[in-house]
Amino acid sequence: MRNSVFSTLLLVLAICCSRNSMTFAAEETDFAGSWRLEVRIPADPLIGILQLEKSGGNWIAHVEGGPAPVVINGSHIEVTVDARDRQGFAFRRVLSGELRDGTMSGTLASVDVLETAAEFGENGSSWSAEPWRNDPPAYAIEEATELAGVWVPLRGRDFRKYTMDLTPAAKAWH
Repeated sequence: MRNSVFSTLLLVLAICCSRNSMTFAAEETDFAGSWRLEVRIPADPLIGILQLEKSGGNWIAHVEGGPAPVVINGSHIEVTVDARDRQGFAFRRVLSGELRDGTMSGTLASVDVLETAAEFGENGSSWSAEPWRNDPPAYAIEEATELAGVWVPLRGRDFRKYTMDLTPAAKAWH
């Protein structure tokens, strides 16, 4: 009797220990939602929001509010983000990676980047994404005047997304 109780306890302990150390494979549905995306390029990192949703059997991605072609297969993801370099020429950043343990990570491939562009050295950079939560700030803005002034993006710090979602009226005007 003592041996069977001891054997049972060892079995339960072994199952608990092995279960805690397992890496569970991601399923395609695990990709859905908003993600805080960080691409670690040689200059300062690019930080933005990646949104993924499945609609009618197809995946739809948006990076910084603009559409981005996406392919998801099992735990693998590939997102293509179009952008403009600092000189104004269009190019693409292809983010390929895997979803594991609730976070995504992978490498970047630059496509159609001019050799003279500051973005030329980005190829092979790493990226990661973690679930994004829109938590309210711990402080309140007293007055809108606290936001007064000229706002411009920091040079080289944003994705410089090229294609954006536009309303039909905006598309006709553009």
